[in-house]
Amino acid sequence: MKTFKKSLVFTAMTAASGAVVAAENEQPNIVVIVGDDVGFADTQPYGSEVATPNLMELAEEGIKFTNFHASPTSSVTRSMMLTGANSHEVGLGTFDYAVYPDAVGKPGYEGFLTKKGVTVATLLKESGYHTYMAGKWHLGHDDGFLPDDRGFEESYGILAGGSNHFNRDMMFPAKNAATAQALQKGEIPGVEVEPTYRNGEVVSDEYKGQYSDQVYTDEVIKMIESNRNDGKPFFAYVPFTAIHLPLQAPEAAYADKVEYYAKHGWDSVREDRFNRMKEMGVIPKDASLSARNSLSRPWDSLTEKEQQWYGKKMAVAMGMMELQDQQIGQIVDYLKSIDEYDNTYIMYLADNGPEATDITGENISDLIRTWTAHHFDNSVENLGKENSSVSLGPEWASASTGGLSWYKAYTAEGGIRVPFIVKPAKELLEGDGALKPGTQTNDLSQVKDVAATILEIAEVEHPGPTYKGRKVAPMSGVSLLPYFEGKTETVHTSDNPIPFELFGSGILLKGDYKIIRISTGMGGDSEWHMYNTKTDPAEQHDLRDKKPVLFREMLADYQTYEREQNIIPVDERWNPFENVK
Repeated sequence: MKTFKKSLVFTAMTAASGAVVAAENEQPNIVVIVGDDVGFADTQPYGSEVATPNLMELAEEGIKFTNFHASPTSSVTRSMMLTGANSHEVGLGTFDYAVYPDAVGKPGYEGFLTKKGVTVATLLKESGYHTYMAGKWHLGHDDGFLPDDRGFEESYGILAGGSNHFNRDMMFPAKNAATAQALQKGEIPGVEVEPTYRNGEVVSDEYKGQYSDQVYTDEVIKMIESNRNDGKPFFAYVPFTAIHLPLQAPEAAYADKVEYYAKHGWDSVREDRFNRMKEMGVIPKDASLSARNSLSRPWDSLTEKEQQWYGKKMAVAMGMMELQDQQIGQIVDYLKSIDEYDNTYIMYLADNGPEATDITGENISDLIRTWTAHHFDNSVENLGKENSSVSLGPEWASASTGGLSWYKAYTAEGGIRVPFIVKPAKELLEGDGALKPGTQTNDLSQVKDVAATILEIAEVEHPGPTYKGRKVAPMSGVSLLPYFEGKTETVHTSDNPIPFELFGSGILLKGDYKIIRISTGMGGDSEWHMYNTKTDPAEQHDLRDKKPVLFREMLADYQTYEREQNIIPVDERWNPFENVK
């Protein structure tokens, strides 16, 4: 592989002549695309019945990971992906919609990306890269914490966790004085607009009526195009908002799917995806399907009318998935048209598992359920349109994972094992010993590795414990490049512990093994369990008693992490989504 070494001279010259230096060095471009709430089995490379040919092409030209882990919620994943640090170190020990009361005001639980996190966008921008973002931020709403404050030269999108896909209205009641006054009067709060930001300033929604992710696709292409002749490389971050609630899409995207999902139902789709993943080698052929969890009903317990309604929900969601693939294809086609595709790393991942919260059902707060019922028409005929608002719910979420256990918000594999595909720059896989295009790997990797990989691609060093005079969180991810080049046999060594905690539920990954504890408030038993994540991805065979020495070692590693991160104990009965206000 041809490499391009940077020097101190490069760093000093960047501000004055970054374009010239970058052009001489032919630094690769980097595109990171994030699917929102995309389940492990929602795309064709991972066993879905849904057609996603552009993701298939990226997988065939690059590396597909089948044992990659994010966090179980959106902004927490994004904080680690963009900084390479542990979430508690950069303010995302929880996120803004679900803060445990005892953690309010405590360090590490700010609910936004604090200045202890240095983003890869900041470091790349300082090293001569253009840095662009179009889509969902969800890492801070206040001045000083917006995308333009965190390294993005150009940015466009929303700051919240989601919005209406056609008109950018808020998906939940606003947290403001108007909402408080309405509640005091016994009234239902109104639907307010989710502000759209361009480069840190609120702008009018010039795309009203146009589908959200198509807008973000058009915007990021415009950003790249505006500077493409100056010779500088670019980092483009495209955090899509599909398939996040509300489930909405142009009718043409899902009309041909309604009958299929209404006929087959979640039990059949779940099992079909699980078996297809086995056939493709995404999971082992002798893996066990997870048991039905306590929130899920059998499909055949529904009436025919209910089956039509629930079937259409999944049809809309999978229409959104196919649209996302088409938008990825538009970005790829654009890169090819400007002769930059071969010199661009493209990474695709999901931020967490699929959404199991049903905003029309029981596992959400009374306020959101009542507000949704009052303002939206969720009749079967109207589902998918801009004046409807539904979410996937626990049963379809279980199908979305392809039979893994649990889903979004849970530290079980259904919540944290997500698709991850990397299409490297052409030169990388041409080197002796490098992985071959189309490689599928079950080697353990995690979301913090994305940041480390981005920096090594750009040959930029992380500043370490201090940055511009302030203390910052160290990067604990591992670059994937040595693995791609064939210089290492694994991404993480078998003795490297990878701990994580959210909502009182903890995990630790180490080699092929995982320990996990889910609180009773979240539907678990508050006991520690142990699984082999390679051979048992659905976590059906507890190994705690069979490997007591390793279990105790891993538990000690987690307890060390718990102390070092000052993790706040959570009441075993607490459920974050029943307390969302």
